[in-house]
Amino acid sequence: MELVVVVCKDSGCKPGEVSAVGKGAWWCVANRCTICMATGDPHYTTFDGCRYNFMGTCVYLLTGLFSTDPTLIPFAVTVENNHHGSRLVSFTKVVTMEVYKMTLSLSQKHPQRVKVNGVLLDFPFTHNHQLQVSLCGIHSFITTDTGVTVTFD
Repeated sequence: MELVVVVCKDSGCKPGEVSAVGKGAWWCVANRCTICMATGDPHYTTFDGCRYNFMGTCVYLLTGLFSTDPTLIPFAVTVENNHHGSRLVSFTKVVTMEVYKMTLSLSQKHPQRVKVNGVLLDFPFTHNHQLQVSLCGIHSFITTDTGVTVTFD
């Protein structure tokens, strides 16, 4: 058995963060997880739990991180909605994530496949241990090493 000595010091984490060990170093990570989602035709729930019904048919920013903080990884998740049988309702046609200088799209047109920088690929897909695209049942997942997960079915 190997003896390990740990020296504690002030973490310097921001409010809402805690110190954690990962990838062989100490990191500040969020102390809770929140979600936003688009479901059905589509109904949106924001990170703070507010609900909206929105039947538009354009490309919309669902979530993203745009920061000048060099310790954070910028990303954007957009949804493209389309009419579904009636002009009164719409549904999510494509979910696209931009992260690590890559564009990944999950769509109704190509179920169980992912479009990476315009090229259609089969699951699973991984990139430099930074992100993984996988399938579980009818749900497709894009998961990043920063803890962001996008789900689409």
